[in-house]
Amino acid sequence: MKLYQKKILILHGWGSCAKNWTKVKELLEKKGLEVFAPDLPGFGKCPLPTKPWSIDDYVEWIKNFCSLFAEVGFAEVGPPQTKFYLLGHSFGGRIAIKFAIKYPEKLKS
Repeated sequence: MKLYQKKILILHGWGSCAKNWTKVKELLEKKGLEVFAPDLPGFGKCPLPTKPWSIDDYVEWIKNFCSLFAEVGFAEVGPPQTKFYLLGHSFGGRIAIKFAIKYPEKLKS
């Protein structure tokens, strides 16, 4: 298993999907970063939520998404190498800001 020193989670914008970030993801991986770029619920290949979601719902989804990867060292609360960078575009930026306010201990910066 390859251990990455830098991890980044990319959140796409409204009406977009993770696929649109493929080239950026590949470039960052070539630079040695571990990159996750999920489809947010209701976008891309991720099914629609059963009810309309608020920004807080998306923030909690991101927290749960990160928890799925905790066993491989992504998004754990702990030593600096387990924290991650968060990049959000447009709507994803709103989610990223709210996530950073609510869970600053999970972020590298």
